[in-house]
Amino acid sequence: MDACCEALEFERGLIALKTPRGDTELPVAHNVQRDESGAYKVSRTLINRALLQGERAIVNNPATDLAGDLSESLVRYPICSALCVPILNREEILGVIYGDRVTQASSYQPADVDFLAAIAQQVGVGLANLRLFQEQMRAQNVYAELERARVIQQELLPAEPLRIGRVTVEGYNEPSSAVSGDYFDYFRLEDGRLGVIIADVTGHGLPAALVIASLHAAVRVALAADISLPDLAARINRHMYHSTASHVFITAVLGTIDPASGSVEYVSAGHPGPLLLGPEHVSVPGEENSLPLGIELEEQYRVRRIHVGEPAQAMLFYTDGLIEAVNPADEFLGLRPVIQALDRLEELSTTAMIGTTRSVVQRHLAGAATADDMTLLAVQFS
Repeated sequence: MDACCEALEFERGLIALKTPRGDTELPVAHNVQRDESGAYKVSRTLINRALLQGERAIVNNPATDLAGDLSESLVRYPICSALCVPILNREEILGVIYGDRVTQASSYQPADVDFLAAIAQQVGVGLANLRLFQEQMRAQNVYAELERARVIQQELLPAEPLRIGRVTVEGYNEPSSAVSGDYFDYFRLEDGRLGVIIADVTGHGLPAALVIASLHAAVRVALAADISLPDLAARINRHMYHSTASHVFITAVLGTIDPASGSVEYVSAGHPGPLLLGPEHVSVPGEENSLPLGIELEEQYRVRRIHVGEPAQAMLFYTDGLIEAVNPADEFLGLRPVIQALDRLEELSTTAMIGTTRSVVQRHLAGAATADDMTLLAVQFS
């Protein structure tokens, strides 16, 4: 602004910029006073024309140059001569540069307004670059926050398989974005059994991950040796019903495994049942499902019981990101290819089950990005 005032002999000057809301801010002002209302004593007519219509203006004599459009501000202050040009970035108006004289008029020529417009063009380039830089910094900050959230979420998941007696449990989570809306966990209970959970929150990304964090805390607090699974599911359901929005719900399997007897008990809240892997075939148990967590306050949950060898030696729980994986031909994977691949396994280890299932998904995707989170929870009885 100082350079413009010196080169064009402005006595006063300002740069006004448009804000994201569409109004203006004045980061730079030179020798411009305010009136009793707080408004700058400049020609709002010239500034508005430049801001709204992109017009350049040369005023050497307001009475003749603006005949029929002599605004109150030009009369009140009074302004002898003025130049005003828009600050442009391509076709977008970013602001204006305005300068005037109030003690003695000047004979501004078209070359003068061209000179001021050239300066405004450079200002426009600088503002556009600044905007890009600010957007990049915001994106980097968002990415850093998501990365921190991803690390925190990964720390909620078991870091390695859990082996107790004749039972091995292992999980795998593949988010479709930086953070996942799926969740799994397994841990030892005080009476020697294992507690297990696999869950899927509506949607994915950060909002779903926040719900998962709440679910993790609720399960760890509520799942104890002296609580029945239906009571546990009902308690967590009430917690989620009261603590989440009405459009948010969670499908989940909550269960316990007894390594001594080989008994598995679980309740399903709107979640697909496990695949049961026996010595000769893979089966899908038929079962009645309850509603997902967080939908109906007084929903009732029923226990499903499975014993080792009747008919399973291994189990694979999964979220719908597995069967809903979509290839480039817009085809869902479904369960059949997964069952066929697992049926050919010679070793029913947790690592083999998870690795084989992941390979089936990758072949189906054929390089396409997954649109949903996928989680696997494998249980092996030796």
